[in-house]
Amino acid sequence: MKTVRYVSMKERIGQQTGIGRQNSEFISKISLKIRNHYIRHFEFNWGDERHLGYLSILANKLVPIKKSKNEILHAGDISLTPFISDKFDIIEIWDMMPFEEFNLYQNNFISAFIFASYIPPALSADIIVAHTEESKKIFLSFFGDKEVYVIPAGIDTDFFRIMPNIVKESRSVLAIAAGYPQENLVNLVKGCGESGNVILRIIGDRLDANERKKLFSIASKYKDLALIFIGYVSDEKLREYYNFSSVYCSASFKEGFGLTPVEAMACGTVPVLSKIDPHIDTAWQRGIFFNPKKPDEIADSLNMAFDYDIVDRIQLRESALEYSWSKVIPKWLSLYESLGVDIK
Repeated sequence: MKTVRYVSMKERIGQQTGIGRQNSEFISKISLKIRNHYIRHFEFNWGDERHLGYLSILANKLVPIKKSKNEILHAGDISLTPFISDKFDIIEIWDMMPFEEFNLYQNNFISAFIFASYIPPALSADIIVAHTEESKKIFLSFFGDKEVYVIPAGIDTDFFRIMPNIVKESRSVLAIAAGYPQENLVNLVKGCGESGNVILRIIGDRLDANERKKLFSIASKYKDLALIFIGYVSDEKLREYYNFSSVYCSASFKEGFGLTPVEAMACGTVPVLSKIDPHIDTAWQRGIFFNPKKPDEIADSLNMAFDYDIVDRIQLRESALEYSWSKVIPKWLSLYESLGVDIK
């Protein structure tokens, strides 16, 4: 009987959401006994940048995991595959943005080399797991007739929940930024400014000083806009902000899966989102959508959301429950079982 070796990364301090959190929650929520292999990650911070992370690839390859013939090797993300020499059975791929816009993401030779190193393991893997139907279509365009399953990301809906003792602040917008180019923060700030009399809070400490300065400069043109950078906060504080804010807004041009809008809905907060497939997949009939290239549409959508009936918070949460781990984990167990793993 086969067993599962799960290759994951530890959640990094300073990241509010992302693959590290998904990996950690998956391990804690799954009922199956599996072996977890944490990637050894070495880097140092210099100013606003992380450096020498590529040395982690060499360090990990020097200590191979030696997959046995009865093991299913499952990578929690394609970015983990260069660290392991063994062939993967399952690889999760969250998005193909680094490959679709290679020049935008690759600012030096080493970065380009690392991203290119993701491709061979993906081609040799037996199964690719996407998290949305749209992502599956994109992956098939890259990998041809590769077997691709769709299993949504999971949300801890026991933790992210409505806190009735927290009163929502009027006309406040919450956003979470990881410093990626597709986040479209310039238009988000402009949209909030055109909406009028808005408090915009941006959580996350990955924005460098120049980016923050640029956004402050844009915000200064709108006398009724208050822009506040919060930095990194604890999960408990993040849950509080979800409950406290009038709306959650993401103006991203592209996403792999809409994790933060679902967390916001679990806390009873209406998501105001760019009209892209991952957002539509997760927040359809509950979110308010706009063209991310048009700040005036962002403003109109925010003003519509500010009038959202507080009674409908329960319906927002019910939609988020579709992505609770209690519904996602059985899909993984079913996949494992089809590969010969005893899940009993």
